[in-house]
Parts: sequence; structure tokens; C-alpha cells
Amino acid sequence: MKSIIISPTNENIIPSALTVNGDVSLSSRGDNIIFDKLTVENTISIHAKNGVITGLIVGSYDEYAIFFQSKKGECSLPSIKENGTKTLTVSNNNGNIDIGFIIEKVFSSK
Repeated sequence: MKSIIISPTNENIIPSALTVNGDVSLSSRGDNIIFDKLTVENTISIHAKNGVITGLIVGSYDEYAIFFQSKKGECSLPSIKENGTKTLTVSNNNGNIDIGFIIEKVFSSK
């Protein structure tokens, strides 16, 4: 997939493992965004209102410049981290943000 945009109202966004060769934009008004193993080449934008944002991004924390804004909620990310070849932008109003990073190991069959 080159890019993906998901933006429902009053619906949870719960994609399973997702790999995108470009950008991902997830936006929800009135519900949660819950993802597992999101892999992108460029930019991740996640925005929610009145819901939680939680999930795992495949890759290293050091790969991402991170920008987040939150009102009335806690966040596991720094408010600004400027260095990185990829960009993660997250905002939420009235909900917590819990995003982690995971590095998947590839095993050779030699």
C-alpha cells in the first residue's frame, strides 16, 4: 500500500498488523484508535477526540521525529523529539496516548 487514510466518526479504528510504503493517517472523533504493529516508510499521523490511542510501531524510537499534543490525558511519548528520518504526529483531546516501539527480528533459514 502506498498510503492509507482512515477517518470515521464514533467508530473505533482497530487495524491489525499494517505495512504501508508511504504515509498513514488515522483520525477518530468520539472513539478509540488501537493498532498492532504499524509499519510505515514515511509519516504517521494519529488524531483522536474523546478516545484512547494505543499501539505498537514497528521500528526504532530513534527513527522518528515525534510531535504530540494532548488535552486531558496522559501520554507515553515526549512532547517533542526533533531527530528522526520518519515523522510521528499524535494529538488527542480527552484520552490517553500509549504508543510503544518494537523491533522485529528476521530469522534466516540457513
